[in-house]
Amino acid sequence: MSDLIRLKAEDVDDLNIISALLQDAVVFAGEIAFTPATRRFGLMAARFRWEEKPRTKRGLFRKAVADEPFERVRCGLHFDTVRAVRRKGFGQDEPARVLELLAITAQTTDQGVTLTLSFADGASIALDAEVIDAHVSDVSEPWRTPAKPEHALDE
Repeated sequence: MSDLIRLKAEDVDDLNIISALLQDAVVFAGEIAFTPATRRFGLMAARFRWEEKPRTKRGLFRKAVADEPFERVRCGLHFDTVRAVRRKGFGQDEPARVLELLAITAQTTDQGVTLTLSFADGASIALDAEVIDAHVSDVSEPWRTPAKPEHALDE
């Protein structure tokens, strides 16, 4: 397999790296699960490989021409020590709903930490956890995609 990523987050700085890595990941609502008995929350996603830039070759007049498109890779994300999960903007009865992950943030509380996964169109998931204990792992070979995520800038 090519350069697959495996990371662990134990503090806010680590979590910021995972958040940047997963920006624009595509998630089906049906691939999100919380298991209260093990206190584990997890999801599967198709993440955009921001760390990979299309390779270029030099044309006749030294003009760069992309000869490979962008890539996505299947990855798993899970959080441990999760006590409760709250969804906003979508339900468990929508397994085919496609969500685009924008960011993962953390806020300290009296009981531990609240981790928020923010998605496009106002959807979100809040996780009440004891500590930040996140793991992300690529689980497939990358595949080509012609599209790069674009974001409109707010005025």
